[in-house]
Amino acid sequence: MMKVKCLSSLLVLILLSLLVVSCRNFAFQERGGTNDEALTQLGINRRFVLDAEFNKLLDKLQLLDGEKQIMAYIRSVVTDPKIGNEFLRTYTNLEFSNLLNALGSDKVKEIIKNHLKDCKKRPPVISKTQALIDRFNRNDEVKRSFQSELNINSNYALHLKDLFSHDNPNYVYNEIMKDDCIDDLLEEIEDAQYILNYETLYAKLSIDDKKHLDFIRDVLMRVPTNIVLDPKKPFKIYSVYEFEALLGRMGVAKSEEIIRIHKNILKEEENAHKALITAMEGEMKQSLLRRFNKHQNGYRIHLMDLFVPYSGSGSNKNSVVYDAFKNSKYADEYIAIRNEALSIRVNKIR
Repeated sequence: MMKVKCLSSLLVLILLSLLVVSCRNFAFQERGGTNDEALTQLGINRRFVLDAEFNKLLDKLQLLDGEKQIMAYIRSVVTDPKIGNEFLRTYTNLEFSNLLNALGSDKVKEIIKNHLKDCKKRPPVISKTQALIDRFNRNDEVKRSFQSELNINSNYALHLKDLFSHDNPNYVYNEIMKDDCIDDLLEEIEDAQYILNYETLYAKLSIDDKKHLDFIRDVLMRVPTNIVLDPKKPFKIYSVYEFEALLGRMGVAKSEEIIRIHKNILKEEENAHKALITAMEGEMKQSLLRRFNKHQNGYRIHLMDLFVPYSGSGSNKNSVVYDAFKNSKYADEYIAIRNEALSIRVNKIR
């Protein structure tokens, strides 16, 4: 009987011990504990051992266990000279402690809340961006540029160090509070979708339309040496990415309409040229030929002019190039030259 009572008492003690441990673990996690799962949720991949002086400061700032680990992680980033470059400030441990002391408990806790918000928002956005890049039907400078940009934007430690790269504590605090760590990532998602839109457009074009679109792109990417630009007029040299993103932003229908307008201008150019061939020789024909050559040579500059509005800003920038094409009267001069050339031919026959 005595043996049974002892066993019962021992069992009760074991259960009580387990309950105490369980409660401690629960409280530990509630306070931002440092087991592996809790650390991951805090955006930390290892547990930091706090030195006595730093721990004393964090106690003074009334930080909980998990909050201390976050600040230890941030300190490990901003004091690491291998992160970033010479333009990003690298703190000493003392300088970082002085910064926290100057900020005070409330602001430090706000910084921690911002860190936790970032840790929650970033992973799904990074995954979505990578998924879009993986869908690119290419392996060129555009895809490499997107991947490089994502790699940079995914580097949270680099982003964090950049936010702390100032001597003024209040400036650091304000930069962190107004920062949204996923802004650049969201912009990259948007741009990646535009590139995919362009790939969809290009895939459905006929071989002839692809040649015309390539011609427009080449004009915008490289200024021909025989063209003299007006230094008083703005113009923009496009990269492959900028050109494709522009058309992807406009969409298939508007991009196809731009190609149609371009082809119509070339058609009227050909019609004018044919009319000039059969026109009666004389001063009037020579005058028309000079007009034709000048207009023909000016078309590349005209294309560049049509694409200049994109370099501006405004909520309607998606359609300004399209509107410029729709309002273009460049074909009208060819029509006028053709009609005048035909009138000479008619007079000759009579």
